[in-house]
Amino acid sequence: MAYAGLAIVLFAILGFFVLPPIVKSVLIDQASKALHRTVAVKRVDINPFAMTLDVDGLSIKERDSETTFLAFDKLHINLDAASLFKGGVVIGELRLDGPRVHVARLSAGQYNFSDLLEAPQVSPAPKSEAKPPMFSVSNIRITGGSLAFDDQPMREKHEIQGVNVSLPFISNMAFAVDTFVEPSFSAVVNGAPVHAKVKSKPFSESHESELAMDLADLKLTQYLPYVPAKLPVKVQSGMLDVGVTLRFHQDKGGNASIHLAGKSALRNIDVRDSQGAALLAFKRLELVLGALDLPARKVQLDRVLLESPDVSVTIDQKGRLNLTALSETETSGAGAKAPAAGDDSAKAQPESPFDWSLGEFSLNGGLLRVVDQSRKMPFKGSVDIPEIRVKKLSGRGLEPAEIAARVLVNRRGELGVTGSFNPVQGAADLNVTIKSLELLPFQPYFAEKLNVAVTRGQLTADGALHLRKATDSPIGVVGQFSGQATLGDFQAVDKPNSADFLRWKSFYFGKVDLNLQPMSVSVGEIALSDFFARVIVSREGKLNLLQLVRQDENAPVAAPAEPLAASGEGKATTPLAPKEAASKPVMPVRIGKITLQGGDVRFTDNFVKPNYTANLRKISGRISGLSSEPGTTAKLELRGRYDDVAPLTVDAQINPLSAKPYLDLQAEIKGVEMTPFSSYSGKYAGYAIEKGKLSLFVKYKIENDQLEAENRVFIDQLTFGDAVDSPEATKLPVRLAVSLLKNRSGEIDLNLPISGSLNDPQFSVGGLVVKVIVNLVVKAVASPFALLGSMFGGEELSAIEFDAGRETITPTAEKRLENLAKALIDRPELKLEIASVVDPVRELEALKRVDLERKVKAAKREDLTRSGVASGAVDSIQIRAEEYPALLERAYRAEKFPKPRNVVGLVKTLPVEEMEKLMLTYANVGDETLRELGETRARQVRDWLAAHQVSLERIFMLPGKLTEAGDAAGGEKKAAAGQVVFSLK
Repeated sequence: MAYAGLAIVLFAILGFFVLPPIVKSVLIDQASKALHRTVAVKRVDINPFAMTLDVDGLSIKERDSETTFLAFDKLHINLDAASLFKGGVVIGELRLDGPRVHVARLSAGQYNFSDLLEAPQVSPAPKSEAKPPMFSVSNIRITGGSLAFDDQPMREKHEIQGVNVSLPFISNMAFAVDTFVEPSFSAVVNGAPVHAKVKSKPFSESHESELAMDLADLKLTQYLPYVPAKLPVKVQSGMLDVGVTLRFHQDKGGNASIHLAGKSALRNIDVRDSQGAALLAFKRLELVLGALDLPARKVQLDRVLLESPDVSVTIDQKGRLNLTALSETETSGAGAKAPAAGDDSAKAQPESPFDWSLGEFSLNGGLLRVVDQSRKMPFKGSVDIPEIRVKKLSGRGLEPAEIAARVLVNRRGELGVTGSFNPVQGAADLNVTIKSLELLPFQPYFAEKLNVAVTRGQLTADGALHLRKATDSPIGVVGQFSGQATLGDFQAVDKPNSADFLRWKSFYFGKVDLNLQPMSVSVGEIALSDFFARVIVSREGKLNLLQLVRQDENAPVAAPAEPLAASGEGKATTPLAPKEAASKPVMPVRIGKITLQGGDVRFTDNFVKPNYTANLRKISGRISGLSSEPGTTAKLELRGRYDDVAPLTVDAQINPLSAKPYLDLQAEIKGVEMTPFSSYSGKYAGYAIEKGKLSLFVKYKIENDQLEAENRVFIDQLTFGDAVDSPEATKLPVRLAVSLLKNRSGEIDLNLPISGSLNDPQFSVGGLVVKVIVNLVVKAVASPFALLGSMFGGEELSAIEFDAGRETITPTAEKRLENLAKALIDRPELKLEIASVVDPVRELEALKRVDLERKVKAAKREDLTRSGVASGAVDSIQIRAEEYPALLERAYRAEKFPKPRNVVGLVKTLPVEEMEKLMLTYANVGDETLRELGETRARQVRDWLAAHQVSLERIFMLPGKLTEAGDAAGGEKKAAAGQVVFSLK
């Protein structure tokens, strides 16, 4: 017992008093020598009975410096007695209090401990087949630790304080390999608290482990300088919160699985571009991770939440997008090396894609700012995003995802989308709504191509959109849109003329069905209400309707159109152009009904002086049954008023959507005041218009690319005023033409048929109508009597013919005079000039014969007078054949010229032929007699017309002419030797 007691005493003395200073001394000397740094220890305590070791106040200085590199307050180790019989080291408790570490980065790749890592090069020890030593440690704790990191090149300092580590138990002994090791960790990293817990079986065959880590308020800006790549953007602020659990498991076959789950969040992110301009910011981006299994390539996101994102998109004048900076990171290394040609890794099969799913994505309170400076007129807009919700999104695409989104465009227009979509299968079934989307902010994207400026307009629409991916579709997708749309409160300005161009209150499209493949459009109803259109002809003669789209200045100029020919009957025709190649199939279009209500159209012509303006008001009507299907026609009904006075009606059967347009139209406008047309009249006719009203009745038919049209023009009381000095005015006698066309009621009633081929590239309905009118005026002036003849009796009225040598109006001439009288009575403004034309060659002999006949008839009148019988005019006396010889002889004997005599000196009796020959030979007829004949004929015609209600004030006698027949009119010789010719003024 004494020896035992002595042994205990010696053991106590050795443990309590001898070993502590020895351990302290060895620890200080050996550590200082090995570390090349000053090592200090305040105290070492050993309790041999409790088997504990305590080291207090250990500190290690910086090399060649008094700055502390590493220190701790106390290290406590409690060795368990079980170590003596369990074949390994068993520690009951290991505690480290107040550890402190100071790390300094001196330069790139050099730290204040770099020398400690430069171990001498030694040959590797031979591999040992011995088993690793067995151990068991319980109650491991680190409390109150801290780490100070001084990054001198970056001039940054970092602190980790309050480091606490707890590990209840760890062992590789057989009895404990299936017991979980559960360490925990907490610290404050640069003010951000960090918590972590671990459950692990590091020495079991499964290596089963679990790590739970919580990190809050980590300032990202403090760590971005250590990113190995050069960032093209500036991160002004940002916080990171992490709360994740990592699980690892490996089975006996070596198959490993790694599961990561938890929640992480980025907060108060503010990213700027290299110039400091705003780029991306958001309040919170939270990811709730259900499971991440990297070996199985599977990720499950339960929820992604994005709060208050603020994205600024800028396109500079060169078309460069600022967001591309996010993908332009420059790596600090030389870059990845391309695999060599013989490298088998280059031939490796690509990995299978991740099997991913997203339970819910939420975006709240977002804002997208867009500035586009690549346009002549910069665009600036914004999109507010109150909310976007996406649910059940999956990379496998077994079920469609759900979406609900609502955004505000430029603070007013609202866009909404609800429904489902499947990005994997390429399918979407969505309900789309648009409310009050303003068009004005988007003008920079079409203003450069148009000569109009949109000053107001809102788009409203809603409908169902169905899309499906299709490899056989030219656009890669098939689908349909069904719904309705309204373009309301619209207004556009004609920029070249600085005038209102278009405006309307509502342009509605109802029951719209749009199919993408094959492309077709069906619209149940279109309604345009309270609309206004301004049609302007510029000072250069250009129509604004044809100048809506700006022409390319470098585009080739089209050749001028050839003038259109006109037929002699006022029927214009155009040459048939060669038929073009077969046109492409027309896209199917069907429109159930188009309704127009409350429309105004204002026309202004600045090309003429003074300017002309007209208004078409109160336009209403409808079109029903419009379709591109061959053989179908739509019905058009249109009503309106010209200047609130003249009613306009249009009724038609049309089919403008078919490959070959069809038109059967009737239109009528009544009582249009013509005084506003005085500008055109003065410019082209040379006279202003004092009064007059116009009515127009038209019929147009287009079938098989051929136009047949009738234009009935009715002008009432057209009166010209003062002459206008216009270099473009016609030289034709317009007043005469109007007088010819105007009846006694002051009316001009014309029918102007036209026809032409739509295949002619120069075809123009307006050009045809103008050509017909010009031809009509030319015909009226050049052949006025032919025009009157076509209106009254259908024959030429420019002259009447007389029998040679006679002055009696023949029945044929009288019929012609009747028609002429009707024409003059119906055309009270016309004045008639009368002149006789006598052919001296043919009329002289005829006049001698008439003189002979009159002398014979005079002899009979003497007999009748003696008998008391009234005889009347000489020309009315009838001579019978049996009495003619005796009467001729009496007339012959009464003549004073020398006559043949018999032997006793008496006048010799001669045969009839001889007497006639002598009387004709000695007839006293010459040019004067011929002139008297012509004057007599002209007077008879004048008197006949006066007797038939033609005022003598309108008839003027002109001197007669002795000339060969036909020369007076400059035409071909006529059969008649005598005429009375007419001219009009």
